[in-house]
Amino acid sequence: MSHNHGVIRLQVSPAQIYVGRYEALPYPNLTPAQEFVFEVAILAAAPVTISDVLFQIYSGSQLLSERRRNGRSLARLIGEEFPVRVVPGEGLALRRCYFWEPGLEKLTQVFITVTARTEDGAEQQAAWGAPLLIYEQTVDLRLPFRDTWWTIMGNDWTDLHKGEPISQPFALDFARLGPDNGTFRGSGLALADHYSFGEPVLAPADGEVVILTADMPDNPPGTPPQLRDLREDPRRSFGNALFIAHNDHEFSFLAHLQAGSISVPTGATVARGQEIARCGNSGLSPGPHLHYHLQNGPNLYVDQGVPVQFGRFRVTGDVVERSAIPTRLIVTPVD
Repeated sequence: MSHNHGVIRLQVSPAQIYVGRYEALPYPNLTPAQEFVFEVAILAAAPVTISDVLFQIYSGSQLLSERRRNGRSLARLIGEEFPVRVVPGEGLALRRCYFWEPGLEKLTQVFITVTARTEDGAEQQAAWGAPLLIYEQTVDLRLPFRDTWWTIMGNDWTDLHKGEPISQPFALDFARLGPDNGTFRGSGLALADHYSFGEPVLAPADGEVVILTADMPDNPPGTPPQLRDLREDPRRSFGNALFIAHNDHEFSFLAHLQAGSISVPTGATVARGQEIARCGNSGLSPGPHLHYHLQNGPNLYVDQGVPVQFGRFRVTGDVVERSAIPTRLIVTPVD
């Protein structure tokens, strides 16, 4: 999505910006909240110096939140030298524009205004605005594992998945906890040291397996995959993985599965709670864990990730009927 205005042009990704709206979150985030993320590319037809970037979030006609970055603070934020310049043919990327807002008022619109000056001192502006889409999940999901797992990354600003805002803005990573409340025993240098490795992975809801990758090895912890295994295809960074179609607009993606463990072929119908694979360390993975996210289609980096909430799990002794899962939360499925 782009907007042209004089010398400066803005491009924003993804094409639609989904908002995760959470009426209640488990401990320690007990108040309603909303989150969304996108990225902005600033392009210029002539050399310019960025002097100001303004983000504004609305609920209807009411301005709820405003963030402004002048040239100096923008340089610090993106790690560039001050002043921040944009020249033709290069552009400037503002990645991971992330917002976590109170959930009392429904978010409806976001606006971005970029102000810059040309080499002769003339002021130039470009503005962009788009609706914020509150996502309503229809599939009833359960956690795709047994026992107690730690949420390495979940629904909040610390989640590194938000650096890829098309398919992974609401992705989660889980690792199983052992009897010592750690994720591995000993040094952790062997796959067998990790409590997650080889653990059953379950279908989170009924559906059909539509796409899978099952030919990648498990890597030793801390070891990147071989380039020959990636084949210059970024989708293979997820290792052994599969999509489950729950309906025509909700697809579960489960990744970094153990080599040789996927037990369902493409086209198979699966039931919620059915074992479909085992947790591994294939692809670009620092250690055994399970990656999960929900998309509106089965094509990575094309179809969009959407907010996800799971049902029936236990947190600090309390049963949560349905919620998003923040980073660092320890969760146990409830039958």
